[in-house]
Amino acid sequence: MQVQEWKLHWLASASVGSKLPNLAVKNFEPIVDMTKIYLHKIVLLLLCLALPFGLVAQALKIMPLGNSLTQADKDHLSYRYHLWKKLLDAGAEIDFIGSQQDNYSGNPTWPAYKGKNFDRNHEGHWGWTTQHILHGTSNGEETGNLTEWLSKHKPDIVLMHLGSNDMFKNAGIPETTDRLQEIVGKLRQANPDVVILMAQLFPAHPDAAGQQESRNIPLLNAEISKLAKELHTGKSPVVLVDQHFGIDPEKDKHTYDGIHPNEVGEEKMAQRWFDALQPFLNGNPLSSGAEQLPPALSVYPTLTHGRPITIKMDSLTPGEQVNLEVLTREGKLIWQLLTAADAKGSLTYTLTPSSAHASGLYIIRASRNKKIDTARFMVAH
Repeated sequence: MQVQEWKLHWLASASVGSKLPNLAVKNFEPIVDMTKIYLHKIVLLLLCLALPFGLVAQALKIMPLGNSLTQADKDHLSYRYHLWKKLLDAGAEIDFIGSQQDNYSGNPTWPAYKGKNFDRNHEGHWGWTTQHILHGTSNGEETGNLTEWLSKHKPDIVLMHLGSNDMFKNAGIPETTDRLQEIVGKLRQANPDVVILMAQLFPAHPDAAGQQESRNIPLLNAEISKLAKELHTGKSPVVLVDQHFGIDPEKDKHTYDGIHPNEVGEEKMAQRWFDALQPFLNGNPLSSGAEQLPPALSVYPTLTHGRPITIKMDSLTPGEQVNLEVLTREGKLIWQLLTAADAKGSLTYTLTPSSAHASGLYIIRASRNKKIDTARFMVAH
């Protein structure tokens, strides 16, 4: 890893017909009518046989898989409701699936939309860790585990937001990452072509979750980013969905208690899921057979209180030159570095913001061979 210092503000390190009988005229007309009926049926049958099986429209089976942020409580509609509305607006043929239909401790009144009732099925489990998802728990009224659920509900797409409760219990990050990988494995056993949208976790306020517990979230998010890239294949894509950046966990901002999203937070989550779903909606193939690479540029954590930020690029050509820049949201350039990918086609740098940088949004821009990739992060002092 290369190291370079910019003394003013930053440290930088490095997809037939048979003939009619000869009958009297008086009997001819009804036979013609019957012949028309049979011909229509034959033509319809031939058309159906001629159509490729892939053109038969089927609803995409989407499983929202997670914990309380997926389930929501009796006073909140859940991100699922807002996402369902967006999918209806888009004309998408979808079917939410899962063993659950209720919110935690009761249900809100979900307004009908466009003449349809909310599709309530999901696999969100309040308070559950990745260990519970894999193996179940004897506590509470909920039963079962992922293997049992998948035996009855086989998803085409999974919206996976898991790991928060592990972090709140101070479970080890490596162990949690291993369990997330095991969950992906079980999803692929149920459907080898499953598309997995893997979320970087919604933030938590330290006053609600605890200082260390809230800090655990971005640390796990960094590993989730790596895991998504490691597990991604053309046959079964793993798409990283940032449910962290730009979310303010302050009570009454984007949460109602410092941990769980209020209506504004639910809307934000829904929009990010919807954006990530776009390549797979309205007849687009779930898997093209070609390798669908995740974004070349990533940054983590996406929210920093002064701690280092890691910039990472993959899928580059070994030795490929890259011009890295950091800009304010207004577009003012504050740092840049011309560097090159290593022998494996990777690039890693670490930036440490100083107190001289104001809190706010910053943009990282990577330019290479007339191609530009961007990523964003937030500084909060």
